[in-house]
Amino acid sequence: NKLRTQLSRLFLMNTFIIFTCFSDGPENVQIKGPNKVNIKGTLKLTCSAESTPSARFTWFLNGTEILTNSAEYIKEEVELSDSGNYTCQAWNNITERTSSSVVHGLTWLKKPGSTNDRIRCVVVTGQFKM
Repeated sequence: NKLRTQLSRLFLMNTFIIFTCFSDGPENVQIKGPNKVNIKGTLKLTCSAESTPSARFTWFLNGTEILTNSAEYIKEEVELSDSGNYTCQAWNNITERTSSSVVHGLTWLKKPGSTNDRIRCVVVTGQFKM
């Protein structure tokens, strides 16, 4: 073999080289970001994983793939349809393993047309005399 021949030559020259290569992961996949946003606000989620080499990421919303090859998911002017369960999947191209984050739920701070004030009504019944 060529490798054995090259190693023999290196040993004959009193020289040696050690190559150490390893791959691992992905593990501990996590999403960081808000769980609540305002309508028309900006949503930024970041996915991370312990992986050697670095993982590649795919984003899902309610089980549907929405973005690939990015550790960040950014959506400007979010809409009602952007609420739901976000998942990030990490993939290591050497180990060929995938691992997913726990579900990251997203809801609204204030739904459109709603108000933080409560309307209080008092209903009085009875007879009225003049």
